Amino acid sequence: MSEELDEKVQQKLLLYQRLQAEAEAILKNMGALEAALLDYQKAIMTLGYLLEHEGELESLVNIGGGTYVYSKVKSGENILIEIGKDVIIEKSPADAKKILEERKEKIIENINTLNQQINQIYNQMQVIQQDLATPGRKR
Repeated sequence: MSEELDEKVQQKLLLYQRLQAEAEAILKNMGALEAALLDYQKAIMTLGYLLEHEGELESLVNIGGGTYVYSKVKSGENILIEIGKDVIIEKSPADAKKILEERKEKIIENINTLNQQINQIYNQMQVIQQDLATPGRKR
C-alpha cells in the first residue's frame, strides 16, 4: 500500500513539474506577444499622428546601436509595411494603420487564449498541490 501511495505521489509530482514547465513556456510566449503588441500600438499611434497633420514633420529615425538621425516625414506619403519575411509593400498611411490594427487584434486574441491556457494549468497545479497536502485523499 505504501509503495502504491509513493508511486501516485511521484506521478503527481511529475505531472506538476510538467505543468510548471508548460506554464513557463506560455509565460515566455506571452511576454513576446506583449512586446509585439506595444510595438504595434506605438506604430498605430505614430500613423495616427501622421494622418492628423499635414506637411512635413520632423522625426528621429533609429539607425541602430542607440543612434538616431533627424529626418523629415511628409504626412501624405505612402508607408512601407512588411507583409511577410522580407516582403515589403507600399500603402497609404490609412491602409497601413488598418493592417497594423488587424495585427494588433490578432495578438490580443492570442494573448487572451494564452491567458485561458495558463489559468487552466494553474487550476490543475492547485488541485495537485491540494492532493499532495492530503495524501490519504483519493482523486
